[in-house]
Amino acid sequence: MTIARTCTIFILTFVSFTLASQVDSIERLTGNNPNWFEESKYASWENGLLISIRNDDDTRDTISLKDIIIGQDKKTIFRDQHNQIVNFETFKDKVILLDFWFIRCPPCIVDLPGLDLLNKKVNSSEFEIITFANDSMPEIRNKLLSKREFNFRIIPNVFIVNNSYPYKVLISRDQTFVNSKVGGTVGEGSIKSLLDKYLPLVTTELKKIKEP
Repeated sequence: MTIARTCTIFILTFVSFTLASQVDSIERLTGNNPNWFEESKYASWENGLLISIRNDDDTRDTISLKDIIIGQDKKTIFRDQHNQIVNFETFKDKVILLDFWFIRCPPCIVDLPGLDLLNKKVNSSEFEIITFANDSMPEIRNKLLSKREFNFRIIPNVFIVNNSYPYKVLISRDQTFVNSKVGGTVGEGSIKSLLDKYLPLVTTELKKIKEP
């Protein structure tokens, strides 16, 4: 009985210590804010969808991607893997799915073929997927595009400020927020889950009548 009680006390102490450590880690990450998860999901668009861009000299500039999308920022331009310009004009009259990812993020990489398949299934010139990777283009080419090409735009050196990956934002054709999603999985059903979520959403947005 004494041994059993000792083992029980040890297990309970270990579990309590582990949970306390996890809570402490979460509080340090979130600033002890119980609404952090909801804010990480939704506040990014409301706060301007802030992104950090890595410059050639390895410094970073923080800007509002939302301002570009809605046309308030007409100066900032990006270039994709084909050296094509992405700017405020890109977002006009299209349903856009934004995806933020990086190479060493397994759920991010699993989603990429799913995005390709989503593009194929939607099959509309009025729908576009634009992805932002926080890796450099040489690294993206070497570790990803050398193995497979993707039928969507990839913009390098962009970090999402809320640091949640993968992070997706669906934008309507009138440049308003539709939906966002934080995180992903690496299981067999990952691509199906992505399609089940976004195919109906995108289809619904595309059916909406354009504003005159």
